[in-house]
Amino acid sequence: MSLIEIIWISIGLSLDIFAVMVCKGAVLSKIPTKQVFKSCAIFAIWQVIALILGDLIAILPDFADKSQKLAHTLEMLSGVIFAGLGGIMIYKGFSKKPFLEKREDNFFVKILCLWALLTSVDAFFAGIGFGFLKTKLLLEGISVMITTIIVVILGLYTGYRFGFEHKNKAYILGGILLLAASINVFIKYF
Repeated sequence: MSLIEIIWISIGLSLDIFAVMVCKGAVLSKIPTKQVFKSCAIFAIWQVIALILGDLIAILPDFADKSQKLAHTLEMLSGVIFAGLGGIMIYKGFSKKPFLEKREDNFFVKILCLWALLTSVDAFFAGIGFGFLKTKLLLEGISVMITTIIVVILGLYTGYRFGFEHKNKAYILGGILLLAASINVFIKYF
């Protein structure tokens, strides 16, 4: 998998975090710089850990059987994983969950960690998909970390300036990117 494809998938994954941070930014009266750095660190660390764990799980079948048939099946499974993640994000984008936009200026580390854990589930499954495709873990980790930091900052400020309405658009765009990545995997490895 090329660097462009890895970045493409990283952006698709990180738009889930963007949607969460838009909602957080929408309820803030001001954005404290210290909290932005803390949020970036928490989300980036969780994403990279989830990606690494997924990648490690993907190498287990390699030890069991080195056959070409298994390798082809795992490559196709990675495409299915990316398609499933894309479908879930598009579903989230079209679901109209109510959101109460009222001022809440606190940043609780426990809540940020919970949000980071929940949004890192996608990165875990993407890590499995990346692992099946035998991509370089270092490239995956750096790409996911950089895009996560960027979308945390953009999400907070977008929510702060424009409200939470852009959350659904982020989910849909992320889903489209992941579906396109799955199509790319199917074409490339089929």
